[in-house]
Amino acid sequence: MRIPGLKFLRKSMGHLRDSVFPGGIILMYHRVTEYDCDPWGNCVSPACFKEQLEVINRLARTFRLGEMTDSLECGKVPGHGIALTFDDGYADNYQVARPLLEAQDTPATFFLVSGRIGSRNPYWWDDLAGILLQPSRIPESLEITLRGERHELHFGPAAIYSANDRQADHGIRVWAAKPGSRMNLYYRIWKLLRSLTRDERNIVLDEIRQWAGETPSRVAGQVTITGAEAHELAADGLIEIGSHSRFHPSLPDLDASRQRREIADSRTALEEIIGQPVRSFAYPYGDYGQETPGLLKEEGYARACTIIPRHVRRDDDPYLLPRFAVSDWNGDEFEKRFFKLLPF
Repeated sequence: MRIPGLKFLRKSMGHLRDSVFPGGIILMYHRVTEYDCDPWGNCVSPACFKEQLEVINRLARTFRLGEMTDSLECGKVPGHGIALTFDDGYADNYQVARPLLEAQDTPATFFLVSGRIGSRNPYWWDDLAGILLQPSRIPESLEITLRGERHELHFGPAAIYSANDRQADHGIRVWAAKPGSRMNLYYRIWKLLRSLTRDERNIVLDEIRQWAGETPSRVAGQVTITGAEAHELAADGLIEIGSHSRFHPSLPDLDASRQRREIADSRTALEEIIGQPVRSFAYPYGDYGQETPGLLKEEGYARACTIIPRHVRRDDDPYLLPRFAVSDWNGDEFEKRFFKLLPF
């Protein structure tokens, strides 16, 4: 006998169950390294990363990202399931993170920016940090013109940045920086530069570097994973290679045709390098437009990760997967955040 409203009740109970007993977790990393200038909190020390892996493998089950989305298609999420992802393809992902992952047989997905494979030049946000977040004295005001619009920034006391100031800023994230501080200045300029094209941004960065009296950034060794390393990672089966676009733009700032080029060209380039299909994508900056998920599907991707911080639920769109960002927490702090305080 059909009971009116039973389907709605079952659906409501399913949503309630998912909210009380959340599904899997996708973790977002960027770097595994000791780094003294980390305004975004993207660096996890090798010691802390090792402890985090120990906690994960003791209390949860690790899944490849594709396995997580396959479960979604079946209307479920792996219980106590965790998938690890790394954005930007920094060289330390291969040099430091990979051996630690291998030691504990933990799979992960490395999202690479295809146009920066094997680059020896810093990412622009790291370049800007090198200019502004080192002890220095800079002029008290900056005037820059971006796409015909003039911007004037006044810094006051932040024009002087001492070693003590830098030490005091250690651990402070840019979005929480005190107004008028050097860290806040960095964030204000970062927001102005983010939507520019790569060529436009390079010109402005050179102007800011000259204004600050800095020399071009020098990097010892490559900044990002090389093509040979990416091929090796994909071949051993533990690490999946995914796309993080061609040049890391904010996709909603591009029209649909340019978004498609960033999405499609990156996949093509990575597949040529690793000799395997590339099915996973991570949105640069976590940004996507209304049309972006559809473009990914049309270009052959099976899934995409955002930076929305919550658990994966069984009704999630595979092109809008949520992720939790991980910081430099030791094992105890990591366990508290993901296993003791959350009903996981």
